[in-house]
Amino acid sequence: MSGKKFVKSCQDNWRTVIPYVPRSVVFLDGSVAEALHWTSGAATLFQAGALNLKEFSSFESCTKDEVKAVFIVSDQITATTQEILEDIICASHFQYCVLITTLPESLHQHLSGNAASGGGEGSGNQSLFQEVEERMRGWMRHKTTVYEADVVHIPLSVACTSPNLFFLPSFTTLFPLLDADLLPIRNYMQANVEKKPPESVSDVDISMLPDELQRDIKMMVSTLSCLCETLDVNEDIYCLGPTSRVIAGELAQLVSARARRKAATNRASILFIDRTLDMVAPTSHSRDSFADKIMSALSPLEGHSCDVAVDMSALCSPGSQYKPSVLLPGCLAHPHDQQSKDLLQTLTTSKQKESLMEVNRRVVETITRERLPFDPSAAKIGRINADSLQAHLNNFKDNPTAFRNACPLLQLASACVQTLTSPTLSRWDDLQTTEKMLLQNAGEGNGPSVTSIILDLLQNQAKQGRSYSLEEVVQLILYGYSLTGDEAGGSFEEDRRLQKHISQLITQAPDNSEVVRLLVGEERSEATAQKVAKEIMSKVKSISRARNTLQRFMDVFSPGTATHPSSYSPLVKQVMKSVFDPSKPDLVDIEYKSSGFRDLLKTKFRLFMNVGKPRPSDHPLLVVFMVGGVTCSEVKHIKETVASLSPNTQVVVGSTRILRESDVLDHVFGQKPLSF
Repeated sequence: MSGKKFVKSCQDNWRTVIPYVPRSVVFLDGSVAEALHWTSGAATLFQAGALNLKEFSSFESCTKDEVKAVFIVSDQITATTQEILEDIICASHFQYCVLITTLPESLHQHLSGNAASGGGEGSGNQSLFQEVEERMRGWMRHKTTVYEADVVHIPLSVACTSPNLFFLPSFTTLFPLLDADLLPIRNYMQANVEKKPPESVSDVDISMLPDELQRDIKMMVSTLSCLCETLDVNEDIYCLGPTSRVIAGELAQLVSARARRKAATNRASILFIDRTLDMVAPTSHSRDSFADKIMSALSPLEGHSCDVAVDMSALCSPGSQYKPSVLLPGCLAHPHDQQSKDLLQTLTTSKQKESLMEVNRRVVETITRERLPFDPSAAKIGRINADSLQAHLNNFKDNPTAFRNACPLLQLASACVQTLTSPTLSRWDDLQTTEKMLLQNAGEGNGPSVTSIILDLLQNQAKQGRSYSLEEVVQLILYGYSLTGDEAGGSFEEDRRLQKHISQLITQAPDNSEVVRLLVGEERSEATAQKVAKEIMSKVKSISRARNTLQRFMDVFSPGTATHPSSYSPLVKQVMKSVFDPSKPDLVDIEYKSSGFRDLLKTKFRLFMNVGKPRPSDHPLLVVFMVGGVTCSEVKHIKETVASLSPNTQVVVGSTRILRESDVLDHVFGQKPLSF
């Protein structure tokens, strides 16, 4: 299956919505809106006859003339969801309502505790969907004598950013477990469950988790199963990491997947990998993808976890100012423009120089095609910078027709210009230098601990009159501890000094600091700062132990030698090399999850026959799913490694989100402890 076929399969699900849309107002929740934004675009619904698109919110309603509504939601149809439905319907005059849920009815019934065969006690033979339909009709009959309602399931939760990359907007906050999460699990089980508490995070199964986390995992598993159905594949399932093991086990044993696996005409492998096994990639500023820099330099598009807001005022009339209420921002997602999709793929899988050359080439070609005035000498290869690229873009400024024809390309090119001129990029260079110093110093035999190295680097920066922010220091600590693993920790005194430094940064940070608000909350005191600093160091040490149970993939750091400097080897790159190694080494860390008795028999027979173990490379399609987020640089590493070792294998990378380095603090430190 090609990448374009993968995207088309996801777009086909949105085409299934089209028959419901004509002459209707469409209400979408945030996750569905983001999936639509990337996969099909709002234009798909407007071209199908939608009157308007609105947020799925109790504060929205429609006029008397708007008598048809389509609601598209990604969450479970809980009491809260039904309250919002009731508020919108009762404030409007609908005659026909359609509720489209991205989750199948079987999952809704399972999560609500109803039997699979019906809607529960007192519901007769009605299913859960039928019950909701009846309630919707009841709310509608207060305003009109003509009313009808339907509830249907259409899988719309996947956001395709490129032919080889997708993410799930509904699960952007899902993050792998750390051994620091064991304490609340053990406490709950000792008090409430007659079962031996887990000794390590690898022993945790889904029944030991809080109900809300169980629900999120089951919803994500159902979403991925629906994706497999869309792609018409019967999947082999593999996992690397404790949380991935839980997710893989749920997908393998999913009852509703049995029939579609039997009917599937294609085969695929899915490999789940925990983000926590390698936190170097998302905290490092040495990125191999220019798209990573764009996403870090520009502000997020409002309401989105992945896209960015691009200021287009430079190409508008003189005096235009970028204000979202006046001039809407540009963005990276243009699902119906092939040129911009190809260019975004290049930005994702190429470094800065190659990306800028391709952007410049496409802009120059468009200028020529639109017959705009142009000086060929300004397009010399090797001289592409923010000024030269902006000079090309200015050719579109006073030509509305050319601007409209090339609008998607101009938005991506403007994003590149604004990234190159952003103060963030120069700061990246400074932090990259510091990370390289840490990398080389950590590689010295019998040298100082990572904690000691970080303290020395911070002290040297202070002597030079330069300082790092709280966010940058915590990211640097995460980088160093994940890089060297369990060997990162220093002496008690060194840990105390580093903890004290973090505490001081918290107390000295500006009052409007978002990082302080994330870590500490609204009330900040010296005692609170010390407590938070201690918690940060505890979490960081937990990250450093994440690979302790691995054998083949235990190290991502190679100490230097007399002839080679110290180096970082990304986990995903190591995994892909091992999976597609022609010698087929034993993948001791990657666990295969049987999806049924038949697969279990096959595995047992392999013990008595000269047949190799199942491998993720067995099928023509491999889906690598990073639980907790993936960077564009990692997508590049995966794609290039697979292409070099197995050119005929199609690889698609999926994740819960596309990670910026600023997202890491929210994931590791900003989430509330597990609560039961």
